[in-house]
Amino acid sequence: MKRKGFGLLETLLAITLLTLSVLLLCNVLTTALKLSSQNRESTVAALSAQQILEQIRAGVTPPTGASTFDGANPDPPTSQGFPPAPYPSQDLDGRIYTYRVETRPFAGKPGLYDITLSVNWSGGHRAVLESHVFLP
Repeated sequence: MKRKGFGLLETLLAITLLTLSVLLLCNVLTTALKLSSQNRESTVAALSAQQILEQIRAGVTPPTGASTFDGANPDPPTSQGFPPAPYPSQDLDGRIYTYRVETRPFAGKPGLYDITLSVNWSGGHRAVLESHVFLP
């Protein structure tokens, strides 16, 4: 006797494999979307921090001695306008980015500063940029 078509067991196995494949694909897509969003946020944070560093390089003089300006507990900018805007925080793409600027002058090197700029945003994310700046 010859059978035509598929039996119940084969059909159930095929449906199970298809369902598992679709679920795996959904998981991969969800993870890819999360990583894409995190990368976008990191890029926005780095670009905004770079904006502050470029303003400092353009001649916004840091205070003499080591100093820390924490946007989470905003210190007012100095009379020379340090740190420059958008310190203490900025709303970009619906997220609040908070800045922390640390300066340390190099001993024996007048005008040379080590600048560390940290950007924090929702979810405990953080980006840090470090630079050496010479301001004659």
